[in-house]
Amino acid sequence: MKSKTLKILLFGLCCIGFGSSTSVANDNSKTMFYGYADIQTIVNDLVGIWQYTVDNAPPEYSKGVIVIKNETDSYAVEVQIPAGTLQGSNVNVDGSQISFELNIEGTVFTVKLIADGDTISGESFSYDGSYGISGTRVKPQ
Repeated sequence: MKSKTLKILLFGLCCIGFGSSTSVANDNSKTMFYGYADIQTIVNDLVGIWQYTVDNAPPEYSKGVIVIKNETDSYAVEVQIPAGTLQGSNVNVDGSQISFELNIEGTVFTVKLIADGDTISGESFSYDGSYGISGTRVKPQ
């Protein structure tokens, strides 16, 4: 009788042990999934409002606001400058990187940016050269 009870007890402990190690494995994979690699986090790294400056750009284009929106299956970009709002086209997103084009006074600029937390940086390119861009996220009040 004691032998049968001991076997049942050992079987139960083994089941509990396997269950908890499976639980730990699930917790670890859950932690990894909910870490920075989580898709929603990546989306949120880019989506938002960014104040930016452009190195060596004409004064009217040297500062502004970039608005990045996630619209269903695509992204939209608006660049707000003192003279008005420019719409980005050919918007592509890859993780925390975004690229798009802007038509400024008939010249097409390709903009490539990388978000890292609350900062964004990159360059814009056109036929006459490149310009460094840096900015910070505008946080809701």
